[in-house]
Amino acid sequence: MLATVEVFCGHCGVINRSDRVFCLRCRRRLFPISKFDLNADDFLYPGDKMNLSIVEDAGWLPGVLASVRLGGHEKSLRESLSRQAVRVANLSDLDLCMRGCGDRLGLEVLPEAFVIPSAVLNAAVTGTERSPLLVVTQVALQVLSAAEMEMLIGHELAHIKSRHMLYHTAAESITTGGSLLASFLGAGLIVYPIQMSLLAWHRESEISADRAAILLGGDLNAFESMLTKTLLHNGGEVTGDAISQLFRTHPEHARRLSLAREFYASRDFARGREKLRQRKELAKTLIPFCGFCGSRKLVRANYCGSCGKSLV
Repeated sequence: MLATVEVFCGHCGVINRSDRVFCLRCRRRLFPISKFDLNADDFLYPGDKMNLSIVEDAGWLPGVLASVRLGGHEKSLRESLSRQAVRVANLSDLDLCMRGCGDRLGLEVLPEAFVIPSAVLNAAVTGTERSPLLVVTQVALQVLSAAEMEMLIGHELAHIKSRHMLYHTAAESITTGGSLLASFLGAGLIVYPIQMSLLAWHRESEISADRAAILLGGDLNAFESMLTKTLLHNGGEVTGDAISQLFRTHPEHARRLSLAREFYASRDFARGREKLRQRKELAKTLIPFCGFCGSRKLVRANYCGSCGKSLV
């Protein structure tokens, strides 16, 4: 029987059980990433990569705008959440779901998570890659099944893995504050092409996150039901006109379902699932100690040098 080993977090020094994956205090990963962990290229949608390059060609503007917004509001956001929301408790069902998704995604840090009282079914990540925040509405916990919640959480955490957060902030800032930006720059015409590029990329980035969620759970039906429940609960439309789609941050429902089914049937999906299968089989070896006796060992060593037991 495998032993549960206590390990020191290399970031804050707190002692954790080895099966927690992320530190209970600072939420940093306890063990190094390996080549068997998923990386963003395992699920990134080609349109995401293409539009990101277009956005980056806009120069310094998106990054500066995002940094200014985050720098000015992250503290107040955390204070507001502490007053109006409930912090997700360590090792609660939602926290364990996050830990499982974050582990399989190979995140370096797990978001600090809050549940807010809202009739809207939704979840979102904000903050920075080093200090992310996850917000989930109370109704999502009430309406979604465990498998559907895994899809929702996997989707949001994939934005962190894909380094989407900075440009999401820029897209949302420009969308909601375009007139202010125009007056700041003294040229209103500059806003429109940047806004369109950011929004086009934002929609494609959602497809990448969808692909990651399906890859993590391996359950297309759960993804489809999560997406449809979210849409219908929030009073959305299954289809929309082409013009209105240009000004939205998310693709239309039918396109997301179609692309999800396409990815599920693809070689990329099969390769990603095989990678996760191999990782699960080798999980006991991808840590720097023996799961039986607790002795130190080399990462990827199949046998413990102290007790001689096989870890595979």
